[in-house]
Amino acid sequence: YPDMQELLYTTDILITDYSSCMWDFSLTFRPCFIYASDLTQYEHDRDFYTPISKWPFPVSTNNDELCYNIKNFDLSHYRVNVQRHHEELGSFEHGNGCK
Repeated sequence: YPDMQELLYTTDILITDYSSCMWDFSLTFRPCFIYASDLTQYEHDRDFYTPISKWPFPVSTNNDELCYNIKNFDLSHYRVNVQRHHEELGSFEHGNGCK
């Protein structure tokens, strides 16, 4: 698809691996789930700048965990975590970029 931002704009939830699109999507405060079946190997080979345990997204390493995270998702709690994460990282986004 020619413009990933259009896809993020139109979706209700995002399920992704380690794609940076999750950070753009987090600005919408809509649900984002991480599916990381290779998490142990990825951490061993590359690791993360910020530990994945500090990310505001539910992390799953298999389909059962993903289903559980989706079924037990708490939007209010999630939005608080996303807001806190933005503040900790120093986000300057306030939703007024077009002005």
